[in-house]
Amino acid sequence: MASPQPPSGLPPFSPAISTTIIQPNVLEPAKHLPLIAAAGFRCIELCCNCGAKDFDAASPAARQELVSVASDLGITIRSVHAPGIYPRTHVDDAMGREYLDAAKAHCDLAAELGAQVVVLHRLKTQKPGPPEWDRMMHALLDEMAGYVLSMPVVIGLENLNWRVDAREDLDIVRSYGEDAMVFVFDTGHAHLFGAVDDYLGLCGLRLRGVHIHDNDGLADLHWIPGKGGVDWKAFVEGLVKTGYTGPLMSEVQDFHRQDDLPGLLDDCMAALQMLRGYLPDDG
Repeated sequence: MASPQPPSGLPPFSPAISTTIIQPNVLEPAKHLPLIAAAGFRCIELCCNCGAKDFDAASPAARQELVSVASDLGITIRSVHAPGIYPRTHVDDAMGREYLDAAKAHCDLAAELGAQVVVLHRLKTQKPGPPEWDRMMHALLDEMAGYVLSMPVVIGLENLNWRVDAREDLDIVRSYGEDAMVFVFDTGHAHLFGAVDDYLGLCGLRLRGVHIHDNDGLADLHWIPGKGGVDWKAFVEGLVKTGYTGPLMSEVQDFHRQDDLPGLLDDCMAALQMLRGYLPDDG
């Protein structure tokens, strides 16, 4: 199976980390990126899932500082996670407008930062609803797919942790061209439903990103790999079979270890090196 080229300047399966690692704090590039670099990371995902609570993306000064500090440290900003909207029982036009506005703004941000992928959650209700809700979701994705066609970024549709259906998710991704939409696989979300193998068996070369974290199979805990129940050896073997050669992106959260962020980052790196140890000798 032919493999896509890894991101420029990054070897295949490079250790990478999402800035979720500094939550519940707001990312301060001059403060946090040197700590990330000191732990050995040279690739990040900018998390804006919680909007300005994660990063002040609306501030030109903050964006300029992020680019400048990352460049000085040799850190690649590979992806941007757009804000999430999580309707429980219904969706409406106002939600759709908010979703589109936020997603488009973060596509613009990704292009400005030189990122390749904008991670997007579907506007999908946690409880099933009438068919018009799904039609609205598809119309929103249609508009987003059209929006990015003239941009140097693609949408990375991420699997959610409710109403899980691997085939449905990958069918949606493949209904668009790969110049508009790819797949980002979240291990923790899939593990909650025993669906890790299902996703890896279906995604193939449409897989362009991973979110790596662990849990106990009961809650979305974003633990360091090895603390929960994910079979990481089987995950790596399945990942290699897809043809994926991008970074191994840790998406760990630990609010209680922010006073020991260097130690937390070191533990995340050690976990990713454990995963890299499962790669075949030619990986």
